[in-house]
Amino acid sequence: MNEYSKMIYTSDNNYTDQEKQWIEDLCKRKSEELTSIYVIYRPDCGCPIEQTVLLDRFPMPKKIMIQCPECKKGCLTEISDPIIFHCPILKQDYTREDLKEFVINESRQKEYIESYRDE
Repeated sequence: MNEYSKMIYTSDNNYTDQEKQWIEDLCKRKSEELTSIYVIYRPDCGCPIEQTVLLDRFPMPKKIMIQCPECKKGCLTEISDPIIFHCPILKQDYTREDLKEFVINESRQKEYIESYRDE
């Protein structure tokens, strides 16, 4: 039994099992999105905005092509130097040194966080 199997649907509509599964999957994705760690990249288009990219490998690419959300141009983004990690739910940034103090729970990002922490 997973943590979403106890969801309560308060609508008068009777959801099908397929609709309930879709809602459960949506909740899982949103939960993972909020609790995941991201890496900050800076675009070369000159806009003062930073991009966050999901930490999904080790090492993260030094440069990534991305569309700037401000000027809407395709631009090359470069990983922050020194690397900065971001947690959206806490709205906080962390350095590699900060990671050394983390207690890392089991997650799909665990090995990547540990790799950066131990580097």
